[in-house]
Amino acid sequence: MFKRKNAQLSVVIAVVLIVIVLIIAAIAITFLITKPSLIGSPYEDDDSDFEEEYEDIEILCSQPYMRLGIGCCLDINYNKICDQDEVKKEDIDYCDYPLEKIGSKCCRDDNSNNRCDIDERDFDNDRDYDEDVDISGPFSIYDYDIDRDEITLGLRNKGDETIIIESIEIEDCEELDDETILDPNERESFDFDCDRDDRFDRDIRIEYRDDSNILKVARGNIERKYERDYDY
Repeated sequence: MFKRKNAQLSVVIAVVLIVIVLIIAAIAITFLITKPSLIGSPYEDDDSDFEEEYEDIEILCSQPYMRLGIGCCLDINYNKICDQDEVKKEDIDYCDYPLEKIGSKCCRDDNSNNRCDIDERDFDNDRDYDEDVDISGPFSIYDYDIDRDEITLGLRNKGDETIIIESIEIEDCEELDDETILDPNERESFDFDCDRDDRFDRDIRIEYRDDSNILKVARGNIERKYERDYDY
């Protein structure tokens, strides 16, 4: 009787152990199915797992930074390229005609004085005369030459609007009334026939229009004074 009870107990214990093993196996299989990344080498697909982990995270980059992957990088010129990846602009080695290499840029140098015409601000002074000039409005006089019966006047539009010159008057000279358009920073030279005399001080009057299309007047004066006498 005692031996039969022991046999029955052994069967019960065996059944319980089998059930426990089956439950553990079922739990393990379920875990592996829901976590496939645990199957195989733990070092595989590290990058993809990292990206999947952050793909739903909203990344905000404040200007001048732009988004790069899961971070931000500097884009100071807003060209959608990280500054650290941009190729540094090389220095200019040559310039196509009629431009010439002056310093680090290409520009015109029509008078071959190794200065960009657009940047040149010097007057064409000579040692024989002391020149002085003054003019109002958007104009500057970048060059002029006074002879006894002829004056050459160079005007530049120093403003930021396109102007239309309707007439230019120089005292005791023939009036120029041909319409001339000057864009910002553009220059133009004008020749005047004048009364023959020894005066080197003349008033200038310019009628012009800007973007407002209102007729305006600029006034100025050009002057040359003798430093010593000369024979003519």
